[in-house]
Amino acid sequence: MKRPQKSTFELADEATDGLMTTVREMMDKSLKDNIADFAKASPNVLDVYEVANMMRFIGHQTLLASTRLTMIAKNMKIEEVG
Repeated sequence: MKRPQKSTFELADEATDGLMTTVREMMDKSLKDNIADFAKASPNVLDVYEVANMMRFIGHQTLLASTRLTMIAKNMKIEEVG
């Protein structure tokens, strides 16, 4: 019996220890609801900026890695792929 293949989201969520699920949950809500949620948790505004900066860094590095992997794949011969 063939094992069901995991989605790209599931693989990414596992690789990031659940970060993708957290991001999806935040993005599924309205900005107004996000603001209300953060107000209830009452984090320091500087901590929120720090996390935003960290997410920007992760996104940038991920984009660079994705671009590099695409370039590697484009330079591989079909025989090497499979």
